Amino acid sequence: ANTYRMWSPDTVIAQIDRLVKEYGIRNIKIADEMFVLNPRHVNNICDQIIERGYDLNIWAYARVDTVREGMAAKLKRAGFNWLAFGVEAANQQVRSDVDKGFNQELIFKTLQQVKAAGVHIGANYIFGLPEDDLNSMQETLDLACELNTEWVNFYCTMAYPGSPLYET
Repeated sequence: ANTYRMWSPDTVIAQIDRLVKEYGIRNIKIADEMFVLNPRHVNNICDQIIERGYDLNIWAYARVDTVREGMAAKLKRAGFNWLAFGVEAANQQVRSDVDKGFNQELIFKTLQQVKAAGVHIGANYIFGLPEDDLNSMQETLDLACELNTEWVNFYCTMAYPGSPLYET
């Protein structure tokens, strides 16, 4: 069974408190690819950072389908100046095959909301997924150019042991 355990907001804040107060840290990267998954969890962390008045520059991962209406503005107030999204591919079928079933419209809508809030965007794309061909990979490149995010990563497909792709 797939399970996902996250640190409580209080645990995350305790670590941020320590970094800020003991070490004078201002730049933080949250390397949790599921950080913006549970709205209550993220909002609680943001509220606590905002209450403390920390002047932070935070980089975190987010998903196109989990950034809710109004969330980007709160993330920005808390110091999240960079969000990285796994767009993966332009073609709907290619995305669906890797459990990224969100539609094209949602990609544009979410990234527009994030940009409007003043948050910089990074986007990750993957070439060579099972349903990919030269046309779909060109669509992905065209989408990356159209979205024109602050930075991009282009990856070739990797089949990690234990993943459905690896089994295939």
